[in-house]
Amino acid sequence: MPADIQRARALLEVGRWEQAQQELVGYLATAPQSVEGLCLLARCHQLAGRFHPMLDAAEQAIGAAPDNEWPHRLRSIALGKLGRVRGRRT
Repeated sequence: MPADIQRARALLEVGRWEQAQQELVGYLATAPQSVEGLCLLARCHQLAGRFHPMLDAAEQAIGAAPDNEWPHRLRSIALGKLGRVRGRRT
């Protein structure tokens, strides 16, 4: 696991999402298709209450790894927070 990702994870664990986001932005500049980096960035946006950027990061991660469930889960959370969910059909 890259050191930037490790630092970002550690920062998120102690609630320092702003610093985690800074680590991730730097890392993603060199590895823009990193699913883990994008998902962690989406998580930072979630903790900050920024759901449009959260959705953007999750959708980028889905584009990089469509079979990975984590970005789909994050996208679902972002859509729910943005009020963009459909009612259940019965």
